Amino acid sequence: MNKELEHLIETNKIAVEYFQQELLKSDTALEYLQKRSINKETIELFKLGYAPEDSRYEWTLSNRLIFPFFDIYGNPCGFVGRALSNEDDPKYRNSKESPIFQKGRMLYGLFQSQYEVEKLEYVILVEGQFDVISLFQAEIMNVVGLGGSSFTLDQARLACRYVDKIVTIFDPDTAGKKVAEKASILLQQMDIKVKNIELPESEDPDSFVLKNGKEGILKLISND
Repeated sequence: MNKELEHLIETNKIAVEYFQQELLKSDTALEYLQKRSINKETIELFKLGYAPEDSRYEWTLSNRLIFPFFDIYGNPCGFVGRALSNEDDPKYRNSKESPIFQKGRMLYGLFQSQYEVEKLEYVILVEGQFDVISLFQAEIMNVVGLGGSSFTLDQARLACRYVDKIVTIFDPDTAGKKVAEKASILLQQMDIKVKNIELPESEDPDSFVLKNGKEGILKLISND
């Protein structure tokens, strides 16, 4: 690894620690996570953080919940910030791209899930960070996220390094249906077995698993 990449990773490691410390100081951010039913163990596992208004890192992510993106070795590559209010627009913002962070070439949660993915020999593909985190917290740990409602060839190739079977569980809205169709076509062209799970209207993987638990998700997957 060259010095530029090492410097970027070391800078991001410091930023991760900073955002984690700031989260512990923010009652608003902690209350938000509590409302989303995210526990302390999950917060630590995914190293969630918070960027305050006067953040010294990534000012474009200020006043947002921070999701670090890690490579498969656990190096922090970049960040996504989620607004604490649904009224804020845009809801999500990304840190700027760099030689180590192109979100369209990464799968959120792969670092945490890779061993379970290999063990179970299939991966569950969802859209958002909260979808990944909530399923993982429910002990469904072979799950990764797109980090949005688009699916790229690079993400498909990354998933295919681990498995030849993928289960997609996307939101039942227009964007979710489009990405499900694209993923199915792209993965089938790569000789990957694909199963698309359709959720009830107004649900997403996050809300569904909170209501129905691990058993509810596994039942959907096992149904033909």
